[in-house]
Amino acid sequence: MSSLAPFDSAAGHTGGHDDSLVVAYTAAWCGHCRAMLPDLRRTAERPGFPRLEVVDVSSSPEAASAQRVTGTPTIIGYRRGVEVGRLVGRKGVTEIEGFFEAVASGASHRRSLTDPIVRGSGALVVGALGLALDAIPLMVFAVVVLLATAVGEWSARHA
Repeated sequence: MSSLAPFDSAAGHTGGHDDSLVVAYTAAWCGHCRAMLPDLRRTAERPGFPRLEVVDVSSSPEAASAQRVTGTPTIIGYRRGVEVGRLVGRKGVTEIEGFFEAVASGASHRRSLTDPIVRGSGALVVGALGLALDAIPLMVFAVVVLLATAVGEWSARHA
């Protein structure tokens, strides 16, 4: 987990409710970012929830780079200056609210298992198809996807 220290100069001291902060890394050209911002802002206005800072990665690439942001939207939650979770990609209001609750409580936000399960299941189907058709390239592709999914999940949990 990263520290808020590199971001302090841009956002100031967290100082809000229970010293928690949610930073949304967005871009003006990002449709998912524009779609999520109203839900993020409404959620941040709720009593007891962390305050929200929005960073445009196009005008502040150094802030995004310091926090290892590689895609937009990326939402990072901090508690007492330490990262407690992040969301990447477009999320619905239910997941946004759950994320804000986790940041406010100081709990580490657990990522959804849906994405790796879907990727893994798809890879197994492709592998089975490759086996049935005796198509080695399909089987190799399935193994690569499964390995990439496993490595990605491991690195996300141990970052």
